Amino acid sequence: MKTCRLCPESGPKPESAFGRASENRDGLDSRCKECRRKAYAAKSDVAKSDARKSYWTNVEARRAQKNEYHHKNRHDILEKRRSSWASNPEIRERSKKYRASTRRRCIESMGGECASCKTSQYEVLCIDHVHGDGFVDRGHEIGVWNKILCGEDLHKYQVLCFNCNLKKERLRPPPDPTGQAKKCPTCRTDVDVSLFKKHRQYPDGLYYECSPCIRARELVVKRSSFLKIGDDKCLNCGETDIDVLSVDHVHGDGGGKTRGRGNLGSGSYKKVLSGVIPLSSVRVLCMNCNILARNGLIPAVSNTPSSSPQVSATHVSFEFSQVLVSRRSGSDTDAVRFLEAYHYAGYGMVGPGLSRTSLPSMRT
Repeated sequence: MKTCRLCPESGPKPESAFGRASENRDGLDSRCKECRRKAYAAKSDVAKSDARKSYWTNVEARRAQKNEYHHKNRHDILEKRRSSWASNPEIRERSKKYRASTRRRCIESMGGECASCKTSQYEVLCIDHVHGDGFVDRGHEIGVWNKILCGEDLHKYQVLCFNCNLKKERLRPPPDPTGQAKKCPTCRTDVDVSLFKKHRQYPDGLYYECSPCIRARELVVKRSSFLKIGDDKCLNCGETDIDVLSVDHVHGDGGGKTRGRGNLGSGSYKKVLSGVIPLSSVRVLCMNCNILARNGLIPAVSNTPSSSPQVSATHVSFEFSQVLVSRRSGSDTDAVRFLEAYHYAGYGMVGPGLSRTSLPSMRT
């Protein structure tokens, strides 16, 4: 028999009512199990907070150790995970619920609304890196959420909706110039190498075309596909900013119907122009409404296709080193098909009669 130090008025209790404690002379805890349970319940929030702070104190060392262990035992870890998920599907469901609850608590702790447009629709909100260094935490979303819940580095993060997040990316200022120039075959000017995307298949490690020219061509294709669908604004909210608009599959079957390559490549916009995708199965939505549709919060209503596809009134000329193509009238599909087939007069990797070994001489 032993008396609990927290409830001595209850009198001596049998040893089975006490837990083990090797530091004590009799090998038993000075508190009975019932009193210890009540004490833990009263301090559960403080204990969890202390545990989180202890974890994030040495998070970088823990992450490095975890990555090293995963790299050495990657095959065994993946095999064990696959077998566990196959034998017990509840594990995957628990993981999804944990991610969803952690994400919600994180967003709610930061105000629960977009810092730019003030929308509070939870489904369209996300955590944004204020200084544009999100690539550092890519693949560690749960770690970022837990860090925010612990109050760590809150100045680095903010809540944005998907529309404002994408618009922020589009309006990001160009990188600092390096002083080294490279000639772009599309605009025929010497452009600083900071405006070229990295591409490992080219000898200099840079794509052959500058980013502004890529952006201009993508906007032409995107706007033309919207006009062919029959509307250049979001079907649900009326958003007209082309940067945040996208082609959405009405019945949510985009992954199955657009997986194969069509006449104009694998992009949805070019597939719309080529007729690979039926106009009745797609609609124009902004990114926010696209997310809402994915969650079943927007009905499956498509745009009304126009009987005669409209052509952009803006005159766009695509200059090449050997030919000049001006899209003044006619079908947008023909212009885009020409670009895809010749890829700017053979400067790309898919041009006729072009091999990768000939790229350096052609770019000069």
